[in-house]
Amino acid sequence: MKQFRQTMLLLIMSFATTVIARPKIFVMNFSAQGVNYDVLCVMRNKISEFDPNNYMRTAYYINGRNVIVKQLMKVETGIYNNSDRHYAMITGYNVQFIKNGGNSSLNYNPDIFTFVYNDENSLVEPPLQGDVLHASKPVNSLTHIKYEDLTYEFLKQFFVDGEPELTYLLSLKNESNYSQGAYNSGQSSYVEPSSSGNTLTIQNNTEHEISTCYVYFDRKENCWVSKGWYNVPAFNNKVLPMGNYTGAMYIHGKHGIKSWGNGFRYCIGGDGAFSILMADQSNCELKGEFSQMEIHSGNNIHILNP
Repeated sequence: MKQFRQTMLLLIMSFATTVIARPKIFVMNFSAQGVNYDVLCVMRNKISEFDPNNYMRTAYYINGRNVIVKQLMKVETGIYNNSDRHYAMITGYNVQFIKNGGNSSLNYNPDIFTFVYNDENSLVEPPLQGDVLHASKPVNSLTHIKYEDLTYEFLKQFFVDGEPELTYLLSLKNESNYSQGAYNSGQSSYVEPSSSGNTLTIQNNTEHEISTCYVYFDRKENCWVSKGWYNVPAFNNKVLPMGNYTGAMYIHGKHGIKSWGNGFRYCIGGDGAFSILMADQSNCELKGEFSQMEIHSGNNIHILNP
């Protein structure tokens, strides 16, 4: 109940606010007909009756196969049963299957949850399944998710690779790391974090550490420069400050005999740290395959998948 109260206070503040400065994220767990469901709720912008930026992701298993359901989410608030209590009702709509567990005929009814609280914004009881008139069974758990907990390993139960929403939530974790002073833990590739400027986040979605490097155009030297190595732990990310750099950038990664990169070849170093001028020259000792991306203002994400 203590966890419910702490989380509910954050949610009530969101329900009563016209605009949310930062997204509010929480997870509920409930059971129905012998199936266990996890629901990720994301409130990104305005709290109004309908807002496409507010959504739910419901994950569960049927016959051992993962099912992921996407729902947009509307929020309704009011007086609960003509009493001194208030309610906030979350209702899903526009249901879509992201993964159907191999069953194309699967159906899913929109999720509905009711929160009941008093004038002091204290939770009267755990959140209930169902609408405000028929809600009765409480959910099993309600947890507020901090940005630093938004790891790929956690989020992959609700998303598939390549979804923009997944990239956005991972960027929140990266911004959280960056604000706390992110750094590269590789022995030979320390990067001093900057309090301002653009950033490059390299997300490793594999079970192995990946050594990475990048190529950018150095305007002072008037040539392409490759820099590395930056070690990215398994199922984690590395945030690299880019200062005021914008424009083309090329990324290469390696683990053992496997490598990441396609379409462009540039010079790379050996096992130690390196910075190579004129990285596009043809006579360097080692070369690697790089993939192209564009660095814009703010945080930029490059994902390395298995």
